[in-house]
Amino acid sequence: MKTFTERYKILLNEINRILIDLIEKQKIESNHTTDYCLRIIDEEKMYNVLGGRYIVEVTASVIIDNEGYQYNQSVIDVEEYLDLIDYLIERYS
Repeated sequence: MKTFTERYKILLNEINRILIDLIEKQKIESNHTTDYCLRIIDEEKMYNVLGGRYIVEVTASVIIDNEGYQYNQSVIDVEEYLDLIDYLIERYS
């Protein structure tokens, strides 16, 4: 039986694969980097990160806030991150 850590890593790899696929299909240019991204439109999904900043874009590797700062997905809790991924899948699939 796999440990929770192993299963979590598998889940993160699956999420990364899905994000890459969606980003390649959408080809939305980021307002903050030279990468393509998926934009968050629903204000309820623009989770607060630090100092009143909030998430506006997601790339395959980082979360980007409204001021262009980039973060690892761990900047928000796991439940919020998974909810955000579900939203992006629904919106862009």
